[in-house]
Amino acid sequence: MRRLGNQALVVTDQYVYDLVGKSLISNLTVVGIHGCPFFIDSQREAFAEQMRAGTLTAWVADLLGVSGDKEKEFGKFFVIGLGGGGALDVAKTLAHALQVNVAVLPTSAATDAATSRISVIYDEAGVFQRYDYYETNPAIVLVD
Repeated sequence: MRRLGNQALVVTDQYVYDLVGKSLISNLTVVGIHGCPFFIDSQREAFAEQMRAGTLTAWVADLLGVSGDKEKEFGKFFVIGLGGGGALDVAKTLAHALQVNVAVLPTSAATDAATSRISVIYDEAGVFQRYDYYETNPAIVLVD
């Protein structure tokens, strides 16, 4: 993943973070990548609001603890999706909105959600809304 950048927003949920996310972020640090968790179970609303307001880049910079414009302060930035379909869909959406690469690390390889260039979008109640289609597939899919 080092080829993707040195700043990563790790999109996951609290359960997966406790299970493997802490270890992933620790291992990223060893190879020179600053990783910061983004919890879909508690930050999804804030993410949607930032998307609507057009302030997503500044919000992500704040999450990563950097300031200024993306090119100068982020270094080379990318998104990691860690977990199930919800985390992977949010990670792909976030990467597309920021125009950066996404690496996906699915905890279940039961579907092609990890490899596809689409995200399934649900409303706050969990009701299907639409599919979002992207120009490219994830840059990396890592399955153990």
